[in-house]
Order: sequence, then structure tokens, then C-alpha cells
Amino acid sequence: MGFIGKYNLVKVLGRIIPSLVLLCLGMPLSAQSGDAPLEISLDSLLNVRISSASKYEQTLSEAPASVTIISRDEIRQYGYSDLSELMNQVRDVYYSFDREYHYIGVRGFNRLADYNNRISVLVNGSPITEAVYGSAPFGIEFWGFNLDAVERVEFLRGPSSALYGSAPMLGIINIVTIPGTALQKVRASAETGSFGRVQGSVCAGAIRGNLDVSGSLRLGSMTGQDLYFAEFDDSSTNHGISNKQDWAKWGGGHFRLAYKGLTWQTVYTNRIVGTSTGSFGVIFNDPNGYNRDRYAHSELKYTHQFSPRLSLTGRLHGNAYRWQGLYQYVDAEGGEMVGITKSEFAGTELRAQWDMRDNNRLVVGGEFLHHFSTYNFQANQRGIQTEQNIPYSTFSLFMQDEYQPFRFLTITGGFRFDYLYLQRKALTPRGAMNFFVSKSTTIKMLYGEAFRAPNVYEYNFGDGVTIKPNPTLSPERIRTAEIALQLKLSPRMQASFSSFRSFMTNLIDQVVDTTDGLIQHLNLAGVNGSGFSAELNYLGDKGKGAYLSASYQDMRQTDLDIPMTSSPKFQFKFGAYARLFKHFLVSTNGNYQTARSTENGGDVAPFLVLDSQIGFEPNFVGSSTINRVRLYFKVRNLLNAQYMHPASVNNAQVGIPQNGRSYNIKLQFDLF
Repeated sequence: MGFIGKYNLVKVLGRIIPSLVLLCLGMPLSAQSGDAPLEISLDSLLNVRISSASKYEQTLSEAPASVTIISRDEIRQYGYSDLSELMNQVRDVYYSFDREYHYIGVRGFNRLADYNNRISVLVNGSPITEAVYGSAPFGIEFWGFNLDAVERVEFLRGPSSALYGSAPMLGIINIVTIPGTALQKVRASAETGSFGRVQGSVCAGAIRGNLDVSGSLRLGSMTGQDLYFAEFDDSSTNHGISNKQDWAKWGGGHFRLAYKGLTWQTVYTNRIVGTSTGSFGVIFNDPNGYNRDRYAHSELKYTHQFSPRLSLTGRLHGNAYRWQGLYQYVDAEGGEMVGITKSEFAGTELRAQWDMRDNNRLVVGGEFLHHFSTYNFQANQRGIQTEQNIPYSTFSLFMQDEYQPFRFLTITGGFRFDYLYLQRKALTPRGAMNFFVSKSTTIKMLYGEAFRAPNVYEYNFGDGVTIKPNPTLSPERIRTAEIALQLKLSPRMQASFSSFRSFMTNLIDQVVDTTDGLIQHLNLAGVNGSGFSAELNYLGDKGKGAYLSASYQDMRQTDLDIPMTSSPKFQFKFGAYARLFKHFLVSTNGNYQTARSTENGGDVAPFLVLDSQIGFEPNFVGSSTINRVRLYFKVRNLLNAQYMHPASVNNAQVGIPQNGRSYNIKLQFDLF
């Protein structure tokens, strides 16, 4: 099981923490490196400069996209532990969890078991992905990424292929880490909680002249819980009880070094989880089954400023992914099956930014990727069922122009051309008009297209036991038009509103072939959808804040004119926090969803989940030692709602039960 299979958490942290301490020794620390009680201003959030929308820095009002930012203060205030928990409170977003993977849903579109191949997850603007399933780590497979080291998370709604190529049909999640200039300390934490969960993490940052260094690590494990599935309620299958087969272990790290225009970063995550639901027809409650996913990414980027108007950015990057699974079938079906998937690729990008005039900015660039390995292997007691490796290369060109003919109007237009796997070609346009009605009001009219070519798994994979290939698949495409409004109601209150209409063709989805019972990916007729969402944010003084959002979406399969599965019509989300008696932080946040239909012909009921946290954050004058320690107690699903998420065609269940009430205790302390 590698480094994460068997380890002693205390011993590992005992080695890691001194190393990071030594990293910071000798590097001057700021006199104001400690965290003071929060006083976040709305103006500071609105003026945060993001680069994920256009690949250069813009404010939220300037960006040609509907964007939500979750700051590191919000992460701490609400006690978000992982990316899926954080994104679940963002308007228009939800997820499904089958106890092995999390699957993101955006604006009513959530395809189960797609391994998140319709979004892009970036770390500091660089994609973390793989090429076999096209997957992006979003939930449990990304638990090894330490959110204590995150400055903010940016979510861009809608198609983004014009800048990022195949995959981001629904949106982009960009994780921005805290630079050494902002951290300048070594911060460690230890956690424990329900289901035998233990976790330790550390992050550090330092500066020395023009050198900025930051990094983080996280390790954790969970023994699991007993789960009941009515579909397996039989004496031969332990009466439907899975005995702690949702156990998990995870770990990961991130390191970033910046010197003037040069930046190098690396990201690694590793997790292994038991198979608790009997998915893919495996023997239920098998104690030996598992899924293991490892993502590794490294990037070297350099930006040279030739003049105030012209800059050139080049980057070299490489990604590696490895999945390994063990599944137990009855002897008549081949007995024990072992699976291995490997994805390895490297690429380069060159991008120029030219301010032709004060009101006109042009960005042009190109990208080349070579996939050394897209390896798939499946074998059981009868022998090798499938083994294939398909190297290939892709090439892309993109351009975007931003023109401001008047002070109140900015027009953005661009396109990207991609030459892809199996000689597929795609041209994707993008357009936006930003109307600056006043200093407090911005209206955006947005249009974007995106495409997704069939990946190696959908096109070629077949094991003869559960799934078969489909070499006739065509790429899927989406077109989205949107109107977004950003309105500052007062110095402490902001409102956001958006309305969209989407058209998708050639949707690729899993279907069970009734002739042989095998799963196959097919092109469905398409999907049409529309909806709207609204949000109100309040940032008060003296450590108070709140938010409230509502969204409606209607996604329908066009050939049958029926609602899409796993698509709630309404979502309501809310949260509030306040500082009490100067040293205590109290917060609560909730999520309500209406019913969702399932791929197995049923429905999962509406539910309301409420989380609450209380934190002790001392701020005693002249007591620096005490002020370095913080203690948080969080209760998830406070009302102990018994609810389910829809199951996919890979499961015998209609719905997958989710966790009841659980708790988590976190002790955080600054070493320097």
C-alpha cells in the first residue's frame, strides 16, 4: 500500500515538522505574522485580483465570467475540511457521493461515475488532471490537500474551453495557495473525530529577499462505520451490513517556490478507500476490496516583462496519475480481479500578453501535450482481461482580445483551436460584455462554448465482466448564454444574480446494454437546461458575517423531454458566523436540496443538512504563546438527517446513504 498503507501518524509528523521548521530558520519573520481577529471588508474581496478567468489578473467586476471567491477566512470560519465540503456551499453547485468518489454537479448537471471529467481543478492556475478517465480530484480523492494552506478558491461557472481546452464544460475550480509573504510561520494541526478519523497537517511559509517559499503536508485515516443497504439484506450478504468497509487513508503535499518572475510548484495526493457498496457487482462486504488514486503534478513557469505593455509567459509541466483497484467476484465470474491505470504526460505552453492600447489587451498562446502513457490493465484468475497503452499528442492555439470602447463597457472575445486524440479537432469561441453601470453595479452578458472528446476509458476500455468499449463515440459539446449581475448594496452587503440557458449535444453517458448486461458509454441525444440563482452576502464589523443563496435549474434530456437524473430543481444555502467575547468564533451553515431522481428508476428524498462550529481563538494582549493555539469543535449534520445521494448504474442501490451526525475536534498551533 505504499507510504500511506501503513504508517504511524505521530512518527511521520515528528519527522515532517522539524524539517519545515528548519526551512524557516534563518528567514526573517514579519513582526505582524500572527493572525488578528478577522475584520474582512467587502471592498477587499471585490478587489481581489484573479487570473483564472482570462489568464491575467482582473477584479471580479472586470472578469468575463460569473465568479465566486471563497477566502481563507471563510474556510476557517465555517471549518471546511476538503474541497467538496467547501464547494457544496457555493451557489449552483452540489455533489453526489457513492462512498468511493465524489461527483460534482453544477447547475443541475451531475453525471454519476463520470469521475469529474467535465470540470477542471487548478492549483495556482495549473490543471491537476489525468488522461485515461479525464478525471479531476474533487472530493475524497483530494483529501490529502491541506486547506489550511489555501489563500482562496475561485469558482468560474460555465464553459471555459476557449482558454483551457477539453474538459471544463461546467466550470473551473482554481485553488490559490498562501504565499510565503502572507504566511511567514510554521502552522500545524491535529484532528480527531467520528468514524475513527485522525488527521495531522502542517504548512509553512517564509521569505528571504525576492525568494518566496511555501509548502504544506497532510496525513489522515478513518476506520469507517457500519453501513446498512436494504438491497443486500440477505443472510448470504451479512443482512445488508457493510462492516466498516468505507475505511480510508490519505496523504499529500504541496510546495511552491517563487523568485522574481520564476515559479516552481509541485502537488501530490494519495488516498486509498475500501469498497463498501458492492459496486460493479463485487462480493458485498468484502474486506479486501479497495480503490487507490494518486495524483502528481509539477510545473515550472517564467514570466518576462519586456515592457510595460508586453510580457511573455512560458511554462513546462508534467502530470502523473495511478489508480489501482482490487475487486472480489464469485469464482464463476473470474474470482479476484486486479486493475491498474496509469496516465503520464508532459507539456509546454507559451503565452504573450500585449496591451496594444490603453483600452485594448490581446492574449495569444499555444500549448503542446504529449501523453507518454494511458495504460489500462485488468486481470483475474482466468488471466488478463484487457491491457492497452495508447500514447498520443495534442496541440492547441488560443487568442483572446479585451477591448474597452467606453469607460462603462468592456468587450471580450476569444477562441481556441484544439487538435486532439484520434485526430479530433475543435474550435471553441467565447464572448462577453461587461457593463459598469456604476461603481457599485456591474452587468455581464456572457456566452461560451465547450467540448469534451471521449476519453480513453470511454472509448477503449472493456473488461468483459462489467463494461465494454465503444469506438463509435463522438465528442460532446455545450453552449451556454448567461446574464450576471453584481451589485454592492452597501459598504457591507453585496448581491449577486445570474440566469443561464445551456444546450448540450451528444452527451456521453453510461448505459446498461440489456442484451448482455454490460455497461457501455453511449452518445445520448442531448440536454437542454435553464435556471437562475441569487445570493446575498453580508460582512459586518466586529467579526460578523452571513450569506444566503437560492438556485433553480431545470435540466432535461431532449430526446425524451424528461428531467435529467441527479438534478435537484431547487437549492437553498445559508451560513452565518459571529465572534463572541472576543475569543470565540461561532458559525453555522446549511444546505437544502429538493428530490433527485436516480439512474435506477427511483428518487432520493429532499433533505436539509446543518453544520455548526465553535472555535476558541485567543487574542490576549501580551500573551503571544497562548495566542498561537486555536481549538475548533465542529458538528456535521447537526440535525442527524437520514438522507441519500443518487446511485449510478454501477450500483445495485437506488440511493447511497450519507453520514449521520458526526463531530470533529481540531487543535491548531503556530510553532513560530
